[in-house]
Amino acid sequence: MINNRIINTLSVAPGCGKTIAGLAHAKLLISLNKIDFVVVGAPLTTIKSSWGRDAKKYFKLNFAHEISNSRLWHLKIGAPKDLDGIICTYAQMARSIDMYKTLLMNKRVCLIADEIHHLAEENTWGAAIDDIFSRAVCIVALSGTPWRSDGNAIPFLNYDENGALKSDFEYNYLDGLRDGHLRIINFHPYDGQHSWRVNSEIISKNFQDELNKHEQSQILRTALLTNNGLVDSMILDADRVLSTQSSKFPAKGLIVAIDQSHARDLAKRVFRLTGHKPFVAT
Repeated sequence: MINNRIINTLSVAPGCGKTIAGLAHAKLLISLNKIDFVVVGAPLTTIKSSWGRDAKKYFKLNFAHEISNSRLWHLKIGAPKDLDGIICTYAQMARSIDMYKTLLMNKRVCLIADEIHHLAEENTWGAAIDDIFSRAVCIVALSGTPWRSDGNAIPFLNYDENGALKSDFEYNYLDGLRDGHLRIINFHPYDGQHSWRVNSEIISKNFQDELNKHEQSQILRTALLTNNGLVDSMILDADRVLSTQSSKFPAKGLIVAIDQSHARDLAKRVFRLTGHKPFVAT
């Protein structure tokens, strides 16, 4: 308990049921008459609908997910009696802090913070959400990757004296494999000697060398952006694997590019090497 708020942290591997766990938590609190309103915070608009759909399908909870801040403002007069909660993005709430505080002022609220690692105590979203839900009865913090690459602390979470996260419940990748929720991921390492120029000096490294952060970035960009055969090898290897798998079940591939220009270049390479014309999502 922090500042009279009950904090429950669930560190669950992606694809293993964070949504269902969060909704079950809220449903239990409602049935025990501990809360009377739920707010789901999400990093992206695109995942709001799945939260609303699962809430209705599995728990008979009515969450408004396609709702703007202007429409939410009218709820402060009186929300529909059958409305159990709302689903909003963190950006949406950060834009209207006072409105959300007014809306939730007289409610016993549970915040389900989905993918909470998108928040940080030092960024706009984190500060806004902490302010809005300073009087929340309960906060359910969900994440499959409960850390930040910038090292900033994530609001609401508990850390030990060494800075390590203290989760109330953990379900990792190995747990998901054991229970059949996840598939085995095979990582195929690729290496080679890569060279780039820094002023008048030619730097030559491979991925096995000891590299500082700048060199890590440089060697990766060099490997991905130059015609050194590495990317072509990866495309051909992936095509062979997909061709084998396609005989057993529908198999598709996904290539993550640096930017749109890189994506279009990769699409041309895929077509040239395999004869398949990929769809480029931008």
